[in-house]
Amino acid sequence: MKKIIFSIFSLLFVASSVFSQTYNFSAGIRLGTEYGFTLKYRLAEKLTLEGIVQSPIRENVAITTLLLEKHNSILTKGLNIYVGGGIQKGWVLDDQLDFEDPFGVVGILGAEFNFAKLNLSYDIKPAVNIIGGAQTIELQTGISVRYIFSKDKLFELDPKKREKKKKKKMKEKEKRKNYKQKLKDKYEKKNG
Repeated sequence: MKKIIFSIFSLLFVASSVFSQTYNFSAGIRLGTEYGFTLKYRLAEKLTLEGIVQSPIRENVAITTLLLEKHNSILTKGLNIYVGGGIQKGWVLDDQLDFEDPFGVVGILGAEFNFAKLNLSYDIKPAVNIIGGAQTIELQTGISVRYIFSKDKLFELDPKKREKKKKKKMKEKEKRKNYKQKLKDKYEKKNG
């Protein structure tokens, strides 16, 4: 039994060190203890920056969160676990609430799955309000559904790299076109 558990953890460790997330920019909605919008942008191979704008379901408060997240793949390139932290700032939108605008630090632990152009994730996001807020410690959870806008770099500033990427895309497009033509020719010979 110990050998099986060790083998599974070894496989997970190797898989997590080999692969990383398969997108560079995604955006969508977040639903859970709060509702709102989420954006993710890849900064490095396994590092993303996530921005969240949300509002708790029970309170009239707007909260923005900025998180730095470290990703590791599990079993496949499209399945990631991530952990990170950042800051959040909120604004009380209701005069009836008897607390100040919240400001604090936040952590995150989650898992995400990429399928075609969709990124689905579930996370737990504990927050510690240094100033204001309804509570000093809040536990937020949510499911996010994001559309993957780009699997390539969103902004390529180097003109040489941009041209190289353009040529590569054209070459791949030509390859697909030739492959489709070969299949079509083969089908016509077979049925002709």
